[in-house]
Amino acid sequence: MSTADAEMPDGDADPEVEPDAEPEEDEGPLEDVSLDLFDLVRSSRNAHGLRHGDYLRYRQYCSRRLLRLRRSLKLTHGKGRYKPQPLELRMVRDPKHLMLPLFCCERAWAYAMQVKRENTAQEPRPRFHLLQRLNKAAKWSVVLSKLCAERGDKRTALEAEAYSAFMRGNMHLEREQWKPALDQLKRSRTICTELSRVSVAEQVHLYSQMVEEVEPPIRGAAT
Repeated sequence: MSTADAEMPDGDADPEVEPDAEPEEDEGPLEDVSLDLFDLVRSSRNAHGLRHGDYLRYRQYCSRRLLRLRRSLKLTHGKGRYKPQPLELRMVRDPKHLMLPLFCCERAWAYAMQVKRENTAQEPRPRFHLLQRLNKAAKWSVVLSKLCAERGDKRTALEAEAYSAFMRGNMHLEREQWKPALDQLKRSRTICTELSRVSVAEQVHLYSQMVEEVEPPIRGAAT
């Protein structure tokens, strides 16, 4: 899947990702990568603004986190002229690689929620911008899900699939595309319900929270 189309307006450009690239023939099998995706998202949101609904603060945090990740992985875009740094499938060896599309998605989603909260008059231009950000978040969630399906362990892959389904469901819901919204949101709920049945106690509450979070939009899409 290709990357999202443009740089973010806050000047923090997105890393390019090529999840469908084939591994080189001379490389041996790679170990599965594990990422506690739901725990990372929940803790990041709570610690950086969303406990109080401050989407701007959280978006700014995501931009800073992405910059630190790029520097640590040596995937920066250089100074001056923008220089793409593709993240290929064979390069994914560390959870930090999976965090790149994750926080790109979180940043776009936070921007969308910020615009939605500020657009109390339901003006068309901000709403168009909101839909663009949700579409970008959905695209990044698909990139993340594909990478995790190929390089993540089973739990990581399932969490990423549930996360992506939730993001895509919300995008369809905002566009009033009820059927695809309902399908995606139910998919997210099903995966989280199953994960809660086979997980240790420390993880069960995260999946249960996600199930509770997805119920209201499911009811909204079903009406």
